[in-house]
Amino acid sequence: MNKALNINSVITSGNYKGKTVKDVLKNGKKEIFNLIKQGFLFDDEVLSLAGIKKNVRDVTVENVFVEHEKDNKTYEKDTTNLSKILKEIRTIDNIDENEENGVSLLQNDNDDFEEINIDI
Repeated sequence: MNKALNINSVITSGNYKGKTVKDVLKNGKKEIFNLIKQGFLFDDEVLSLAGIKKNVRDVTVENVFVEHEKDNKTYEKDTTNLSKILKEIRTIDNIDENEENGVSLLQNDNDDFEEINIDI
């Protein structure tokens, strides 16, 4: 039962099946307490008519840590030099594309690449 029952709601199960909350309320707040123990929820109007004060207390917070299986696989490390990777990437198609966008890659003496913006 997720929805709170109001004064005109009909109870769908238990001893008071088919009766409205208003009819149960005539029997006293003891019956409302019994319905609460069975899992029924009532809105604030019903609780105030029954003379029940609503207090929330003993709120607790629980932190749960989830453990996952450890991955013991060994993966191959890439130890290739950056300049070598850049040389492999640099193709005629990429050079033409970059020059059209106004970007040119120039190679330094120590095999590093610099990006130079050229406005056309």
